[in-house]
Amino acid sequence: MVGVCYIETSSLDGEKNLKPKSAIGETLGSFSSYENITTQGVIFECGKPTQALYEFEASISIGGKKCSLN
Repeated sequence: MVGVCYIETSSLDGEKNLKPKSAIGETLGSFSSYENITTQGVIFECGKPTQALYEFEASISIGGKKCSLN
């Protein structure tokens, strides 16, 4: 399946199963390789780490368009 990856979080929450994570629509099909990401001027911004396990603040800018990754 395109745009899906599986993250193992056993060191965070004790569960051993893989958790599926999906790409946001704005990025689907945009990147075929690491080199493709670096040549398109993609910028990732992430908030500082916190104790809140289920909260994440981040965004991605692609060609000047900013999208939330929260």
